Amino acid sequence: MHRLKQLVHRSPHLHLRTTSLCSSLWQHPRFKSQAPAERCGLKKRFSTAEATAETRDPVRMREKTLTMATLNPQVKAVEYAVRGPIVIKAGDIERSLQEGVKQPFTEVIKANIGDAHAMGQQPITFVRQVVALCCFPELLDSPAFPDDAKQRAQRILQDCGGQSLGSYSASQGVDCVRQDIADYITQRDQGVPADWNNIYLTTGASDGIMSILKLLVSGQGKSRTGVMIPIPQYPLYSATISELEAVHINYYLDEANCWALDIEELQRAYLTAKQHCQPRVLCIINPGNPTGQVQSKKCIEEVLHFAYEENLFVMADEVYQDNVYSPDCQFHSFKKVLYEMGPEYFNNVELASFHSTSKGYTGECGFRGGYMEVLNMDPQVKAQLVKLLSVRLCPPVSGQAAMDVIVNPPKVHEPSYAQFAKEKSSVLDALAHKASLTEKILNSVPGIKCNPVQGAMYAFPQIFIPPRAIQEAQELSIAPDMLYCLKLLEETGICVVPGSGFGQREGTYHFRMTILPSPEKLKVLLEKLKEFHLRFLAEYSQLEPQISRTNQDQHREMSNSEGVVESLEVVTLFADVPVKRFAQQNQLPLHSWPPDNVDGRFDVGVVVSFGCLLPERLINKFPHGILNIHPSLLPRWRGPAPIFHTIMHGDTVTGVTVIQIRPHRFDVGPILNQELHQVPEKCTADELGAILATKGAHLLMDTLMTLSERMAHKREQRQTGVTFAPKLNASMSWMVWEEQTCDQIDRLYRALGSWMPLRTLWMGRTVKLLDFVGKCHISLSDERRRPVPGSVSYQKETNTLAVCCKDGWVGFKAVLLKKRLTAADFYNGYLHQTAEGLFKDSPSLQIDVPVLTILTTLSLKNLKTLHFKSSAVTEHVQCRSSESNINKHIKEEMIHDRTPLRGPYHS
Repeated sequence: MHRLKQLVHRSPHLHLRTTSLCSSLWQHPRFKSQAPAERCGLKKRFSTAEATAETRDPVRMREKTLTMATLNPQVKAVEYAVRGPIVIKAGDIERSLQEGVKQPFTEVIKANIGDAHAMGQQPITFVRQVVALCCFPELLDSPAFPDDAKQRAQRILQDCGGQSLGSYSASQGVDCVRQDIADYITQRDQGVPADWNNIYLTTGASDGIMSILKLLVSGQGKSRTGVMIPIPQYPLYSATISELEAVHINYYLDEANCWALDIEELQRAYLTAKQHCQPRVLCIINPGNPTGQVQSKKCIEEVLHFAYEENLFVMADEVYQDNVYSPDCQFHSFKKVLYEMGPEYFNNVELASFHSTSKGYTGECGFRGGYMEVLNMDPQVKAQLVKLLSVRLCPPVSGQAAMDVIVNPPKVHEPSYAQFAKEKSSVLDALAHKASLTEKILNSVPGIKCNPVQGAMYAFPQIFIPPRAIQEAQELSIAPDMLYCLKLLEETGICVVPGSGFGQREGTYHFRMTILPSPEKLKVLLEKLKEFHLRFLAEYSQLEPQISRTNQDQHREMSNSEGVVESLEVVTLFADVPVKRFAQQNQLPLHSWPPDNVDGRFDVGVVVSFGCLLPERLINKFPHGILNIHPSLLPRWRGPAPIFHTIMHGDTVTGVTVIQIRPHRFDVGPILNQELHQVPEKCTADELGAILATKGAHLLMDTLMTLSERMAHKREQRQTGVTFAPKLNASMSWMVWEEQTCDQIDRLYRALGSWMPLRTLWMGRTVKLLDFVGKCHISLSDERRRPVPGSVSYQKETNTLAVCCKDGWVGFKAVLLKKRLTAADFYNGYLHQTAEGLFKDSPSLQIDVPVLTILTTLSLKNLKTLHFKSSAVTEHVQCRSSESNINKHIKEEMIHDRTPLRGPYHS
């Protein structure tokens, strides 16, 4: 043992330097157990402990029967990020702190897992009282316990063998607990019947999920079972699918729409998978983990209809059903929605839904209690399920008792009700506050974007990772968000899980963090995270450190920029444009497109937003090629409208990129220079364009002054994270009230408002919405009627038209029909006279928007001559209706889905 300790002490410590990240992670004993032995010259096949034994005993030890070579390959394929390498390293750092090792922090904050009690949440008294009475029945005589707790404990014990919690129960669970669960489901679903014979107690929800998947996986080759799982997903699903050798079918949640489930994406994933497997299972997590969204009733209806049409077994993970925080969201059980869709659906769709003691307001993870309700399962298969469950004998009976208390809490008339209700509301209110706090602080950090935490226990923010950090991660053979989370842990002691462990769209990066710490500790965590992220951006934002200069050097060189450019000539596409007028005013030589007579006269060309592909023969006429200044952080937002898409998608960080142009494709050339810029809050596309224009001019001069070095160190654009920014068209301006949130409408207005107004339909007529004022907080005269998206309310006090959207109300001060009307004019002339107070979604229109194009030519004194071309298009804006191209079925669906109100809302 002494020698073993010496070997451990000799192993390298975990450093903060990025060069040590990979080695310190992967040389952890759990990943590379034989490395210390090999470094000490011991035989490769022995572990350290075995080698120590060998020095004392010359007897040769046999090879192990179970090695990595003989290990079940499906076990090796299993990955579980929630307790993965980051968490193992956090444990090592925590132990080092306890041993007195100095770190730049005093504690490790484990925000990686939804373990409520470990994060300080107090147990619900009534749950612990009933379980304590069941575990130690002698307490039934104690006056310290209330009668309602004693009655529940006695009822549970009567159904246990020998009236003891220590006996096995039936494999399906204790009968009275199953009956209470059925009663709970009926009450939760407002009278939808539940049969306790369809209820199965499980060891947490995970046990039930794995059991159902075991039943469903079969076949080989193209007949092998495919399991549809959401991305991002809880790693239990991908781990179990790998273990069972089933086929992963990933469908992506819509991050831009608050992680909504898109039926078209389901269909895409299904049809793609059909080519190589047999999709049989559709998994949904609602409320979402790790994404925190709460699916709407309409979305659930679409999912169940899809499952019905494609004959899919539905697995509804509903363990966070009590964790809904957004006032605009409501939990809808899949079973209740299925019932309301009618007997054709309710009697045919196979559905298993899952619940647990671990989440909700109790957070009793350690009891490992849970249940599943299984509907419409074939009776013979049902018998096989019972057989499968019997192999593990029964779930923990103490966990079953805890589950019973959760589904059968104190009633209003019982003595424990007041305390129970107070504790429950206290937990849920605190979680709602922390969900809002987390979203607010994360969204205040440049380069972090977090959707509303509508439910569950986690935030899953998207993080911007600079290209140089991505490159470093690739060199270390780890995911970029793994690098981010490792550095976060090493510098702050905060343990979160990289988004790559849950799945994410290529080129995006996230992390998952729980909102469970106390409000005080959560604020500390978020502030530390904010400070770290800003340091991380600063560390990696300078992309070419080997040729970087101080601000003073740059200022001095910019002041002498006249010495860089020897000659400047301009090429334009059209006659009367600002760039041409500028060239004439400054007596710059002008050329028409395409330019001629450039051979040997210039060193380099520069293009800004030029709408034409440049032929290779023209590019080759410039010794240093042609540069392009692009207002985004390429490869994000390639295309003609990057600034508009930056605003529309809520990016918090953008920038300017200088690339060398390549023929045949736009915006794909190698990067010479790149600079980050924080997007100002509530910034419009015009405002951001002006900022980036100035930044682009400075970055261009910086590039020209060091052009030879920049060319020598140019780097190819990465293949991940590519997004496209197509030209604007009027279809983008049409409102879809039931799908767009207040925040999305705000971003859309800031992106498009100066180019084209937002549009909707009123009584079949196009209405243009003007003077957007943002989110409105209104109260309706009849609170019992929930307005449908598109409902209009005139707010007299503020002279505003408020329109109901997906998650609230947004306001406009004016509209345009035949002429511009104020909100009051529209109300007086239209709204109060009609029985239909509803704006509708509209048919698609397309508009050709002019593209600003610049191509300019310069000469450099120190190089030879530089070609800098410029032009701007002022084409006539043409509007054309594409309504005739709209599929008739889609139009009919749009009409049927927008049921008008009987009358307008007004106050």
